[in-house]
Amino acid sequence: MAHDLRPNQKGITLIEVLVSITILAIAVLAAVYALQQSTAFSKSNEARETNVQVARTVMEEIKAKLKQADPVTVELYDQTIDLTPLKGLESAQLSSITTPRSSIRIDIESHRPEQSLSVKGIAYPVGDYFRLIQVTCTKTATGETYSLKAYVESR
Repeated sequence: MAHDLRPNQKGITLIEVLVSITILAIAVLAAVYALQQSTAFSKSNEARETNVQVARTVMEEIKAKLKQADPVTVELYDQTIDLTPLKGLESAQLSSITTPRSSIRIDIESHRPEQSLSVKGIAYPVGDYFRLIQVTCTKTATGETYSLKAYVESR
């Protein structure tokens, strides 16, 4: 029996099927890779946001407590911190604390600004009234840091 080969046969060949499957596989792999990168970026942003939130919380607590009379202590993440050195005239660095759940190390430093403010020819030393407070939060697992600086009234 002879095969009837017609020039206008309808259908697809095995080669066409394999090419289509290969193109589809490449498209699926690209989509999976994009999804994986998006997830990794999202986790990185989440860690950064946690550092920012912790730093802001600590800074707000310090600002509120430094306005109070002595002795000045603050309760941060179930740890009592003495803020008295931050009110002094010299630079100070408090001992590091670590948050229990998110494993973030918090470092608090205080610097006395050396500049003065001149009003109507009278120079007022800024360092007598304000401290430059720096709160640095470091995610212990990744080493990612975030620092927040603010001038805080110390009288």
